Amino acid sequence: MLENSEGRQIQYNLIGFASADDAKAAGDRVARAIDEISKELGLSLAGLEGVTVAFDYDAALAQLDRGFDASSPLTRTNDEIGDGCAMAPLVERNGRVMTHLVFRAFVVPLIDSPQSGVSGKYIVAHELSHVHEHYFRDRLLPNILLKVKIAKADDAVLFDVADTCWGEYAACLFSAPIHPEQTKLYEMPLIDLLGKAKNEIIEAKKEWLVNHEIGKLWQRAGTIALSLLKYFSYLLGHAAGLGKPAHELASEAWALLESNVWLLPWIKKLDEALVAMMETFEEWKSLEVFEPLQQIARGLLADCGMTISDSKGSLYVGVGTGKLSV
Repeated sequence: MLENSEGRQIQYNLIGFASADDAKAAGDRVARAIDEISKELGLSLAGLEGVTVAFDYDAALAQLDRGFDASSPLTRTNDEIGDGCAMAPLVERNGRVMTHLVFRAFVVPLIDSPQSGVSGKYIVAHELSHVHEHYFRDRLLPNILLKVKIAKADDAVLFDVADTCWGEYAACLFSAPIHPEQTKLYEMPLIDLLGKAKNEIIEAKKEWLVNHEIGKLWQRAGTIALSLLKYFSYLLGHAAGLGKPAHELASEAWALLESNVWLLPWIKKLDEALVAMMETFEEWKSLEVFEPLQQIARGLLADCGMTISDSKGSLYVGVGTGKLSV
């Protein structure tokens, strides 16, 4: 147990270290970073329930006691775009919604010595920003986090997208001053996605015309479309946190965006919606604040030739032409 600057003890779980001394050193370093960063950025730690640092990150996520029956165990991001190393999942303790941080052990030495542009201090700051946002959102909209049930399958998908976009935008905005150079790491996946998105979606639709496997179309084309919204939310939040336009910070990605005329209007709307949400955050009254983001996701999918609806509690995906013709 370690005490943070708010005078509250935080449980640290150090897993897979070679010795007790190594584990203690790692825990102490992360605890100091949390204390220093929270002071530097003005982040509240009131919602921080505990911290896990593990060599086997996958097992640590899967085995985390979340205090409720989750529909599936936690898994890290692991795709063509990114390989996760930290997470800030919500947990429930004594009826209270809190956040538990989980870090891969290799993050610890990166706190003092960044490698290849990856800053451990920034990773900690980003996850602490999620803790901060979760805490204040729960105060503004009580009985929503971990408790809201969205009946319609399409609405549930769209809300998950909106929630992710907002959460990453806010976390990136709060944590940006710690490592401005993070811009490059947020630009890289966008360069990759923007270079192939249109062709990938069109090819997925061509395959569907042959095999009529709607699940494969949704997995391939839907994932690309919604990933664009997510990864632009990272970049837009980081730019906002630095007080600079995204098109100046990430000029290469933005040039590619402007060449994708089907996508550009949706990213502009995404930026406007996220800015408005941040400006009105303290006035939030209900989940309706997420509706603009949900409509952006629905509109982008439609332009890609996919409509989604609810069919007896299951997601129904319809296929049309959209703006990306086969």
